[in-house]
Amino acid sequence: MARTTPGSVRRPVRAAAAALTALVLALLVLPVPAAVAADTKAQLLFVLDSSGSMQEKTADGEVKIAAAKTAMDAVVGQIPADTAVGLRVFGAKVFNRGDEGACTDSQLVVPVRTGQTKALRAAIDDYAPYGETPISYALEQAADDLGDGNGKRTIVLLSDGESTCDPDPCEVAGEITKADKNLQVDVVGLDVSGDARDQLTCVASRGRGTYYDARNSETLASSLQTLRNRAARPFEVSGEPVTGGTTPEQAAALTAGAWSDELPATGTDDVRYYDVYRETLRSTLHVAASLNRLGRPDALAVSLSTPDGTVCGTAADFRQDDAGSSILAAAVSAGQQTGKPPVAACAEATTLRLAVRRADVVDGEARYRGAGTVPVEITVTEEREVTDTDGLPRATGSEPFEPVFGENPRSTVAGSSFADAPTVEEGNYSSTLVPGETQVLLVRQTWGQHLDATLTFTQPSSTLAKKIGAQEVKANITVLSPVRGRATTSAGGGEDFLNPDGRLVLGASTTPVRFLNRAQAPERASSFVPGRYAVVVSLGADPDDQSYVVPYTLNLQVEGKKAGAPTYAPAEAAPPVPSPTPSAQPSAEAPAADDGGGGSRWVWVAGIAVVVLAAGAGLLLLRSRRR
Repeated sequence: MARTTPGSVRRPVRAAAAALTALVLALLVLPVPAAVAADTKAQLLFVLDSSGSMQEKTADGEVKIAAAKTAMDAVVGQIPADTAVGLRVFGAKVFNRGDEGACTDSQLVVPVRTGQTKALRAAIDDYAPYGETPISYALEQAADDLGDGNGKRTIVLLSDGESTCDPDPCEVAGEITKADKNLQVDVVGLDVSGDARDQLTCVASRGRGTYYDARNSETLASSLQTLRNRAARPFEVSGEPVTGGTTPEQAAALTAGAWSDELPATGTDDVRYYDVYRETLRSTLHVAASLNRLGRPDALAVSLSTPDGTVCGTAADFRQDDAGSSILAAAVSAGQQTGKPPVAACAEATTLRLAVRRADVVDGEARYRGAGTVPVEITVTEEREVTDTDGLPRATGSEPFEPVFGENPRSTVAGSSFADAPTVEEGNYSSTLVPGETQVLLVRQTWGQHLDATLTFTQPSSTLAKKIGAQEVKANITVLSPVRGRATTSAGGGEDFLNPDGRLVLGASTTPVRFLNRAQAPERASSFVPGRYAVVVSLGADPDDQSYVVPYTLNLQVEGKKAGAPTYAPAEAAPPVPSPTPSAQPSAEAPAADDGGGGSRWVWVAGIAVVVLAAGAGLLLLRSRRR
């Protein structure tokens, strides 16, 4: 390609710039939970291409450098002050490849630190197209800029062509990420094709990241919507920090609300104990634990019992491989209609003992062990006693499931955990997944209703089909109740391998929300509550560690009339909780009261506190020079 005259280009930016802005905003990455040490927080380094061809126009007619400036300016305005972020450019000072220093022409213009908004804006204002494309050197320096540590570190590169300097940037990306398991290289190709696109795709693949095409505004929009929730972003654990006891005598005190702790690896002293206090006499307690297994085999088990050892409920969730959701959740309930026959001690006791560990124990033997230390979220929801069950709708099983394929799906950005999942109405939605990723959407259903969810992967292109392979990458859909109980029935077939030769349709259905269903299936009492149900979709890891974008549509249908809300007894306060007790803060995400069209309203004694929402990381524009 002939060289363009160096210099800054300032032109109005239209569709491509807007789409590129959305792409960068979508890549914002939240930090790990507050309960985790500060040195584990995510760091992001933008690496921007400043070579001469950034003066050229995209296929949509927009000047690349103008689009890049607009996108970067928008991103800077969205980055929280406590996010560690920096900016490196390459090809900004040496004009010709034959000039001295052309292949080491890269500068860290904004160091990776928090509170860099002013410095980033100044650097963006100075950003201009000029010289060559030393991608490899820029990647090596970027890895050094991010340094060592336990937290996730991401390099985001944008380029519009091939590297003009040795060595091969694909090899360099593999070397720097092999040396640092916490480092990832994501790449955005700006209006690239042929060898240039192949090289940039390889950089992302070898860098354990994902490649995104920015050929025009339409293809940008289709791949941007879920990027900020990619697998690189940590699962968000919300709740008031608490430290569980290593023995029953050291149990931490919990009341209704959300709590966060850490669970050790399976082994000696791996159980954590908590005393759960009722604040209302004879209430039903729904208690759950959830964690992110980080794409590896893991297990989570909970039990709830009275102080004298009467078991009120047990539950476990585990994965033996990379398939299925990365979220593990186990929920138990104790109180009215949760035993067969009802266990009076579990309904009457003012304190219940919760035990949480990362192993499913069968006949005294622990299986499906979890490695390393992980954050865990514990939720406690308290429901008042129901005064009269005679007039309530009878118990019922699951309804027949029929897949629904809607038209004109709406693009949506799903969450990566319960804390950041958006609430949506029933309807048809489109988004994308990458291997190893889990996404969450919330949808409301109340008394008398059930949810049908249809997850569809259309027949992939020939290029994508080669990457997917046969019987290699498994897709999954499941539904969890508002109190994290497993609500999915067997209807619909919720798990199968992606089909390289055709479409794949998976379904998930819930049993209608009826109070008397708890007596019919007491072990699933936490599955029959009104509120926001979590629809969880995921892809297993690619066996060859490839990363690629897989489009999907999700149709959500809430069926049934709102009816059958029970009548609740007036609150009768339980004895005060002993001090010291951590205090849970109410949450805007607590299940909303809903009378289902009649009777008393569904009453929740406390809500879920979301204490972590910040820190990001996203995407920058960098470009390789094309000849």
